[in-house]
Formats: sequence, C-alpha cells, structure tokens
Amino acid sequence: PGGVSLWRTVGAPAVGRRVPGTASVFVAGLIVGTVAGVISLSGGHQFDFGDTMAHLSIARRVLDSDSPGTSQLGAVWPPVPHLALLPLVQSLWLWRTGIGACVLGVLCLAAAGAALYRALARLNVSRLGRLTALAVLWGNPAYLYVSTTASTEPVLIALILAALAGLLGWAGSGRELSGGELAVFAGLPAAAAVLTRFEGTALAVAGAGYV
Repeated sequence: PGGVSLWRTVGAPAVGRRVPGTASVFVAGLIVGTVAGVISLSGGHQFDFGDTMAHLSIARRVLDSDSPGTSQLGAVWPPVPHLALLPLVQSLWLWRTGIGACVLGVLCLAAAGAALYRALARLNVSRLGRLTALAVLWGNPAYLYVSTTASTEPVLIALILAALAGLLGWAGSGRELSGGELAVFAGLPAAAAVLTRFEGTALAVAGAGYV
C-alpha cells in the first residue's frame, strides 16, 4: 500500500504551491548522491580535478588564514560556492578528505532533482516523463562525479532548476503572485546563480525577459 501510494503521489498534479512527491524525490536524490559519493571517495577521485582543492582552500581561508575575511573570496570564481562550503570545511577532517564538498554536492544533486520534478509537474508532464527526466539527470556519470567534488557546477545546476521551477510556479499560479513571492521563489535563486558561475547571468537575463 505504501508503494502504491508513493507511485500515485509522484504522478499527482501540482496543487497551488504544493507539488506532491517533492520530498520523496529529494530523499531519492540524497540516496543516489550518497552512493555516488561513496564510490568516488573510496576510489580517491575527489581531487582528480585541480580546481577542487582550490575551492576547498578558498572556503577554508575565509576563517582560517593569516588574513581571514571576505577578501579571501573572489579570484576567478564568484563567491556563492565558497560561502556554501564554508561551514562544511571548518572541520580539518572534512576539508582534507573532501567529504565536506561531497556533502554540499549531494545536497545540490537532491535539490536539483526536486526542482526539476517540480518544474515538470507545473508543466503537467506525466509520471513517466518526470521519472525519465530524473533518470537522465541522475544517470549522467559526469554530473554524478562533479557532485562528489568541490566543483561549482552542482551548485549552479541546482540554482538554475530552482529558479525555473519558481518561474513556472509564478506563471501557472491561479492567483497573481506578489513581487516579493516572485523574488523569493525565482529571483533569489537566479541572483545566487549569477554569483555562482558566470553562466548564471544568462539565466537572470532570460528570466527577466520571461517575466
């Protein structure tokens, strides 16, 4: 009965702000990301790309360096990924092993899946379509790998999909949403995307044009 109920929930239509199945998809994303993280970390692949250690070090230096502070942010990368990593790398063990970055990546992977699911539900995509889209997203080996490292792409993807879900929620709402609601559900993710990677600017411009 529980499985049947969950199956029905995943295919249910959006009702106002509620999109049945969002929490279940988020939990499923956590499971997928955790499995990918165990595989990546056990194989010692979390530092295969040189920039990952740089991202971890920048986040660590904000509070632990000869000159701590926001001046440590910047370089060639926008600050949001490093700020998101900051609380996770205060533990030397989480910083040295890269597990802190993996935790953030797994959370972003789960959030991206939940946002994608919500966007598709807003478009009245069928249950099969939603599950297929999630399978494509979570079945991408490259995406799974970067989600276990300190790469900035998982943060950007999660924010882009969150902004798209917010825009679709605004467009399909049965009532006129206030500017504040639009800012919270679409504007803030878009702004954070701009401060995550430069590709986020394209999202902000397109989203503004859409509105």
